[in-house]
Amino acid sequence: MATYLASLTEADAVPTPAPQLPAQPDATHRLFESACATCHEPAIDGTATAAHVPLGQSMAIRAPSPEALTTVIRDGLVAPFSHDLRDMPAFGGELSADQIERLSAYLRARYVPDLPAWP
Repeated sequence: MATYLASLTEADAVPTPAPQLPAQPDATHRLFESACATCHEPAIDGTATAAHVPLGQSMAIRAPSPEALTTVIRDGLVAPFSHDLRDMPAFGGELSADQIERLSAYLRARYVPDLPAWP
C-alpha cells in the first residue's frame, strides 16, 4: 500500500521551498549538522543524499503535529528489503527528549518554512 501511494506522488512532485538556514547557528543547528546532515544534506548541491527523500518532502516534518517526527528521530526507521534505501539509526539512546523536541522544531522551521510551527 505504501509503495502504491508513494508512486502516485512521484510524477506530480510538489516543489518545496528552499531550506531556511538559521541566521546564527545554535546548539540545535550544530546537533543537526553532527547527527543528521551526513545523510540528509548533499555534500555537493544538486547531488543525491543517502536518505533519497528531501527533508522538505518528508511527511513526518509536514505532519500537523510533531509526534511522527519525534518518533522517527527517537526510534529510527528500517528500510524495506525491496528498496535500495538505507536504515535511519535511532537516536533515542543518544539524545534527550528535550533535544529531540528542539531538533524536530528546527527541522520543521528549516525545511518547511511554508508551514506554521507546531504548537
